[in-house]
Amino acid sequence: MTLLEKHREIFKTDKPIIGCVHLMAMPGTPYYDASVTIEQQIERAKREAEILMDLG
Repeated sequence: MTLLEKHREIFKTDKPIIGCVHLMAMPGTPYYDASVTIEQQIERAKREAEILMDLG
């Protein structure tokens, strides 16, 4: 099975759109914001994931 055939089998379409949930900067990275709790970061990521799922 070719790679293209594997993708078609997995995604059920020839041209899938793949979304990505981006996390905010983590501790130790340059843009880390200590005022944002891990719970807030999780909620933001969950909202982004829900938007991606709702849009198909």
